[in-house]
Amino acid sequence: MNRLYRFVLLALAISVVALFCPCAAHAAVSISTLLTGEAYCDCGDSRNLAMPADINSKSLKSTARNIVRSVRTPDMDDYELALALNDWLMENTSYKSHTTGAMNVLANGYASCSGYANAYCALLNAADIPYKRVVGKVFRFTHVWNLVKLGGNWYHVDVRLNDSSQSHLYFGLSNEAISVNHSAFGKRDCVSYEYNYGYRSGMYDEAIAYIESQIEENFSKNIPAFAINLRDSNCPEPLTNEIMARSIAGVLSNRRYAFDGEEHRIRVLFVDGGIAINVDIPFVRITSITLDKHNVKLSMPDSSSFPITYQLSASITPSNASNPVLFWKSRNEKVASVDQNGLVTIKRYGNAKIQALSEDYSKKIDTCKFTVRKK
Repeated sequence: MNRLYRFVLLALAISVVALFCPCAAHAAVSISTLLTGEAYCDCGDSRNLAMPADINSKSLKSTARNIVRSVRTPDMDDYELALALNDWLMENTSYKSHTTGAMNVLANGYASCSGYANAYCALLNAADIPYKRVVGKVFRFTHVWNLVKLGGNWYHVDVRLNDSSQSHLYFGLSNEAISVNHSAFGKRDCVSYEYNYGYRSGMYDEAIAYIESQIEENFSKNIPAFAINLRDSNCPEPLTNEIMARSIAGVLSNRRYAFDGEEHRIRVLFVDGGIAINVDIPFVRITSITLDKHNVKLSMPDSSSFPITYQLSASITPSNASNPVLFWKSRNEKVASVDQNGLVTIKRYGNAKIQALSEDYSKKIDTCKFTVRKK
């Protein structure tokens, strides 16, 4: 029983390591190495976090240039070249703990988490593509990956996890998208989606078309806010992956759609199990109020003529103000009162100012002075 119990514990331990540690997930972890403690997520070792000393060596630069020449074609732009270099590492590198030196990775084909990032730095440097190294966390484990500048904007690229997942899921991610698994990476200016692999490759086209059809249907019914359930069986596959769904939401947030006769940007937010969409209608304040009369003089024969009414009207600028409602008030209720439709009731001789004020906090006002005298 003791041996069986121990075996079950070891099996559970291996499952936990493979599930939560991206470095160990790709490695071949045997029971013997787990027992001796030789297999673990080595990026947690502070010795492996710094840029290795060989990053500026002549031999590394020469090796990196040769690799760049081998994958580059005359018509490649920076995005295509950065992707090709990511793919070269995926095809020619296997995980091996404590292997951080870029030259060692490129020459021998083995890398730890930081080794992938360091080797990618060397290749991007040889390709004249701006890059940075990022030290953060994946789940609770310290991890190293890259930032790449494409089209003037920075994007997250995690070659190690691309290799582990055998995909391009982690190529060209924004802060919003990569934060599904990654954290503690500081303030990074990664908010663009133009060079996200899924978007650039057309992988997201069906999902984007599906959401846009929902937008058009709801907006045509004057529904400015609604949610899409991503667990719906009709949802295209990319929307079932949270990283992809966040990227797709970011793409759509930069577009404009017709609503209520005008084009508006929309807000698209990923929420647990769904995407919330609403029209981003800017608040338009009143800039001026103009009454049809500003000075009204009345002559009444005697007090038996009271009360009498007088209709005022007001116009506002701009006509599409978000809150066009005006508040009417009298500055002398004893002489004249006013209702909220601008109808003035004159009660006696005297003077009274009737005002129309904006209710949208723009503090706009216009005034009409009433002077009532005996004939």
